[in-house]
Amino acid sequence: MRKEQALGKQRALVSEESLRGWFQVAERDFVAEGINIHAATPDQVFNCDETGFPFMTKMGYVLAAKEDRQVYGVTSDNKHQIKVLACGSAAGKMLPPAIIYPGQRLGFDPEAQFPGCKHYKTANGWIDTPTYKNWLQDIFIPATRHLRKPAFLFTDGHTSHVNEKVYFLSKDAGIAYYTLPAHASHILQPLDLVFFKAIKAE
Repeated sequence: MRKEQALGKQRALVSEESLRGWFQVAERDFVAEGINIHAATPDQVFNCDETGFPFMTKMGYVLAAKEDRQVYGVTSDNKHQIKVLACGSAAGKMLPPAIIYPGQRLGFDPEAQFPGCKHYKTANGWIDTPTYKNWLQDIFIPATRHLRKPAFLFTDGHTSHVNEKVYFLSKDAGIAYYTLPAHASHILQPLDLVFFKAIKAE
């Protein structure tokens, strides 16, 4: 027997037919731009995605007296979280992650705690269009400048990712930018399926 995984109604409606249709449309869109996706090498194809890590720690198992029906652990009342934006290629190369913090002031030095990462702040810790544009300019474009163009970047359809500013910035940098189908990240989002899943299992 295997344990069921919770799946929202919208995700449950995703079918093989709809996914095949997305691949066909994507190929037509690339052809219309004069791009041959089949000529791309694994080091040219990237996926980016973000996930949240709550400040409130998870509760674990503890030893308790048999008669204790409830066992409590004290944790933070803070419901905020930080977001981590990761990006990797089909060849297995991971770019430096970006960490997005809520608020404008931090009580620690992020550069000292997480060297090699890029740090951003937004009002609520969620990614927005200016932050995503900065990530493209600070991390993705410089990291892919040496590659044969175009470099392909597949991402979800979050509003911060899908707008004219991001599209033209990507196009000017030789990046073929394309969004994955809605409600299908549990099937097609490599970072969700492997990278973040492994981290959150710790």
